[in-house]
Amino acid sequence: FGILQPGSFMPGAKAADLARLAELGIVTVMQAEQRFAPIGVHLKVSLDIDVETLKQLPLPDIVHSQRADLSHWPGMIIDIEESQIATDMALAQALDARVAPLKIRLALDNAGRSHAELVKATAMPFVEFKLAAMYVANCGTDAGNAPICRTMIELAHKHGGTALGLGVTKAADLRALSSMGCDFGQGSLLGLPMP
Repeated sequence: FGILQPGSFMPGAKAADLARLAELGIVTVMQAEQRFAPIGVHLKVSLDIDVETLKQLPLPDIVHSQRADLSHWPGMIIDIEESQIATDMALAQALDARVAPLKIRLALDNAGRSHAELVKATAMPFVEFKLAAMYVANCGTDAGNAPICRTMIELAHKHGGTALGLGVTKAADLRALSSMGCDFGQGSLLGLPMP
């Protein structure tokens, strides 16, 4: 069928399909890292996985099927949509406790919509807060977006994580994020998607 966009097959996917897709993603990431390591490239790759799928995956079996010894593996990051986890920090902590021994860490993806809820949290296990592109857009001039970006960046740092602005398309937004203390950016201004 050629290249299929996720929107064409994800809506009809059953839980078992999503679990198999997530497992395939993890295995692919781990195999790619093994090919990169001999040339000195050690990347911690991010992979999006649904919370319900993550709860069901036999992660130790999957990870150890690819690497018996994790000492030289840089690990990976699993992105969880903010909308799926923002109101349940106990679940986020439990998931982190489950994956951290496997050198897998959690990132909060598309962060910002639930910023009011997140501000109340006393502890968050996320190593990265990925600011939603809708808030990054015009964050230097938009009176609504700028405070949300600033709050999310401060939350990331307060909880020991890094902040990443998604969907950076304009130099002005990159400068604004940088002035707010954002650690990283991602978007067409910085680099286009590649195979």
